[in-house]
Amino acid sequence: MKKIIASCLVAALMITLFAVVSTASSNISIVINGKTISTDTPPQMLNGRVLVPVRVISENFGADVKWLPQTNTVSITYQTQPQLKLMKFNGDSTTWPYWYEDGILYMEYRNVVEMLRYKYVPPWNNVTYMSLTKEIAIGKRTVPINTINKDGFVLVSLYSLKNQKVIDYTWDSATANLTIK
Repeated sequence: MKKIIASCLVAALMITLFAVVSTASSNISIVINGKTISTDTPPQMLNGRVLVPVRVISENFGADVKWLPQTNTVSITYQTQPQLKLMKFNGDSTTWPYWYEDGILYMEYRNVVEMLRYKYVPPWNNVTYMSLTKEIAIGKRTVPINTINKDGFVLVSLYSLKNQKVIDYTWDSATANLTIK
């Protein structure tokens, strides 16, 4: 008789605990960068700690999550820096990243200034970028430029500079080589 009562008490305790965990988990929201995230597995409160699905959290921060069954391991890989593609300039390797999108070549403004200094040689010409007015000054000439922000960089369209007759170039996307004419 004592065994039956003990078994019933344990079963009741388990059902109550499950109901409390289920009820508590439905009230927990996950908000990442101001956006509420829905999950297929709800967050749960267990022993005073909130347990959330690691895949949902990791993937929302750009990480790659893999389950490795052979080692019972969750592998989370996060790249802190975007993989930048570096261009060649007149056939020589550089440390200049580039973005080639929709047929338009973009470079970071500092590298554009450095490139223009090859064409407009000092001391006869001084090339500077004026961030307040969004212009590039070459000697006494100022050229308005449009910039875009991407991956934490301020980018300038080389197509725009070509149209304004600041620079003439050819771009070989197969070799990532920029050649000034």
